[in-house]
Amino acid sequence: MSFSFFPATTLLAVLLLTPPMASAQATTDQQITTMLQARKLGSIEITQLMKRLSEGQKDQLLREQAIIDGILLVSTDPSSLSPDDRQRLWNATKVIDSIIAQDRSVADEQLVCRQERRIGSQLAKRNCRTRAQLEREREDARRALDNQQNQSRR
Repeated sequence: MSFSFFPATTLLAVLLLTPPMASAQATTDQQITTMLQARKLGSIEITQLMKRLSEGQKDQLLREQAIIDGILLVSTDPSSLSPDDRQRLWNATKVIDSIIAQDRSVADEQLVCRQERRIGSQLAKRNCRTRAQLEREREDARRALDNQQNQSRR
């Protein structure tokens, strides 16, 4: 059995430089608390929210906030952002709002944008709708198709 010096030193360095879980958890909680304070939540609301958030939700909050921060580094003026960046900004904000509110209806307000062509046209137009609007349109289309099929059977 041969022993290599390089992997052993690399492993030692990783172990020494990796922060303990408790301090990593404290850092995450501090980042989330700061983010929630910026959203004008009171200290009691923040304390209650922090108690009921799972680790996965905390990680998702930080990921979504990182998306927002990255977009706003480019420009703080939303009108100067590209349509894709505006959509990403809107969606990240809605995800954060839904986690804070613990309400699924807020997540339905996320925008979904698609390039759609009208029948008979080669030009595509960007259409943006919320998830709830898309679901309503699907249900309306299903009902219309069912009605048409039922009428043709008569």
